[in-house]
Formats: sequence, structure tokens, C-alpha cells
Amino acid sequence: IFLCTDEKLMHNFIDAAGKITDAPMIARLQNTNIDAQLVVVADRTVGEIAKKVTTALEVDLPPQAAMAIEDMAALSLAVDIDAQKIIDLKLEGKNEQSAQSLHELAAGLKSMGNIGFSGALNTLKAREGSEPMVEMFQYGQQVLNSVTVNVDGSTVAVALPRPPQLEETLQTAMTAMREEARQMQQLNNGRQLGLAAWNYETALRRWPQN
Repeated sequence: IFLCTDEKLMHNFIDAAGKITDAPMIARLQNTNIDAQLVVVADRTVGEIAKKVTTALEVDLPPQAAMAIEDMAALSLAVDIDAQKIIDLKLEGKNEQSAQSLHELAAGLKSMGNIGFSGALNTLKAREGSEPMVEMFQYGQQVLNSVTVNVDGSTVAVALPRPPQLEETLQTAMTAMREEARQMQQLNNGRQLGLAAWNYETALRRWPQN
């Protein structure tokens, strides 16, 4: 497995993977710039690594995922937030037939994601005052639609081009989520106040004066 990243981030990645938790990885990613240096992360097969991770997590892989890993001879991942191609994933099949299976799986996952976005959008549009969240999900669906999945011989390439106005959209989404969280907190505070008043009246047979 290859990971295109700088040395510092690679060590952070290994540290997080070793603990089988993504929290340290997320915290460090926010303050780390990624470059195009190629670093070998593990000299093991994809199947061996997947087996170790699932054993550590005490979980079983879905049958389709297990079959995909068996079809995979190698995997490479390039991540560069500043590049025109933010994510560049290459899956090397054991042969051309395996690559076709991997291609079908990747394309199927993209279609499933699209269906998920459509369902979420229909639900959000029915809610009053959810326009910011609707815009965010619509942008997410556009990003997903821009993902390309191609097969060439025994290699499957999955790429995510840099979405237009990425920084502005993320900033708008964060602002909308903070506002929704603030409104939910206010609503929760009102419920707690009402419950406290009700308990007071139940215990003392009178309503609080202040």
C-alpha cells in the first residue's frame, strides 16, 4: 500500500491506525499540509492488512468487500488538498477480470451514494428552515457526481477533481451547522426550563415565582 503524503503525516497515520481510532488522525489532518511525496506505508498485501484491522476491531467484512479485497493485488492513494485532483485512488486487480469486478464495485458505491444523497435531500426539503442544509447536501451530491471511475487493463482509477469554490462552500456549511446547533440548544434549554417548572409545581403545588 502506498500513501502520497509527507513524512509527518505518515507517522500520524501509522500512530492512529495502530490505535485503531481515527480521532488523532482527524485532529492532525486539520493542521497538516500534504505534498506529493511517495511513502511506503506497509509492505503487506491488502488482504493481510484488512484481516489484521478486522480482527483488531472484532468485526466481519461484508461479503462484497471481502470479495473485492481478494480481487485486489495492490492499492495506492494520493491525497492533495491543494491539487486539481484532491483524491487519486488506484486499485490494481490480480488480473483484468478482477479489475472489472473492482470497477463494478466502485461504480456501484458511487450510485448508492447518489441514492443516499437524493433521499436525504427529499427529507430535508420537507423540513421548514432547512435551506442551508439542502444547499450543502446538493453540493455534496455534485462533488460525488464529479468522481470518475475508470478501468484500464488490470488497473481501476478513482479520482475526485477539486470541486469549484470548495473553501467558500465549506465555510458556508460550517456556519449553517453552527446556527442549527445553536437553535437546537435553545430549544433544548426551553424544554429543560419547562420540565423544571413542571417538577416544581408537582412537588410544591405551586408554580415558581421567578
